Amino acid sequence: MLAEVLGAAALSLLCPGARADDCRPLAEAKAAFGAGDLAKLNQDQAMFARGLFVASPPVSPYPPGEDVLFGPRADGGVVFFVHGDKSCGELGLSPDVAKSLVDLGKTI
Repeated sequence: MLAEVLGAAALSLLCPGARADDCRPLAEAKAAFGAGDLAKLNQDQAMFARGLFVASPPVSPYPPGEDVLFGPRADGGVVFFVHGDKSCGELGLSPDVAKSLVDLGKTI
């Protein structure tokens, strides 16, 4: 627990630009990506997805939001970082990365 708190604090210091006012309605984001049914990711999957978001070019700020949702697509999937009813960041995933994300949830 302490490691998670310290990790989140460190990321917020490294990525101060992430703001909730950069969000758009989740329904609009889902439609734009053509995502299927959305599934809420567990804590480990969410941390993995947040790490991918921050590390993917261009390097992005840590996405705000309390939930992380996954929408499968034929070409992999998309992750939505959700704050209330808004998407505060989206990340497209290749089929291999989407499979790794889903498999992570099966191993816990």
